Amino acid sequence: MKKLFLLLVIMLAGASFSHAQLAKGKYMIGGNVGFSSGGPNWNVSPSVGYMFTDDIGLGADLNAFDNGAGFGLGLGLAARKYWNIMDNTYLYGHAGLNLGVVGGGGVGVNIYPGVMYFLNDRLAIDGRLNGLSGGGLGMSLLF
Repeated sequence: MKKLFLLLVIMLAGASFSHAQLAKGKYMIGGNVGFSSGGPNWNVSPSVGYMFTDDIGLGADLNAFDNGAGFGLGLGLAARKYWNIMDNTYLYGHAGLNLGVVGGGGVGVNIYPGVMYFLNDRLAIDGRLNGLSGGGLGMSLLF
């Protein structure tokens, strides 16, 4: 968690003055790698999304994970609300619904905060915090 906090501080401190903007009608492809302390808990999730307004996007992802009980695979749908806090930097709230289809099938809901920093007009890095014991890093490409 200390590493994630340090990454967030560096991203916020390193914001440049060029303006990258999420906008209605943009598509996003990306993914993330997640982790959790206290066991073999990891997650890899490629994703696609669409911005319905300048600050609200909807997306879908495929989740491959190990939750300590073995390998699993799931599908997810999610919505995000973005707030521009400074040039190139956005805070967001994420709400998602996941359906496990292999190994540990079931339905899950996830809600978490995150920060997205645009390296240029199209490429962003994404840091998120899931609960108190884990988080994740991702990359997104806007087109």
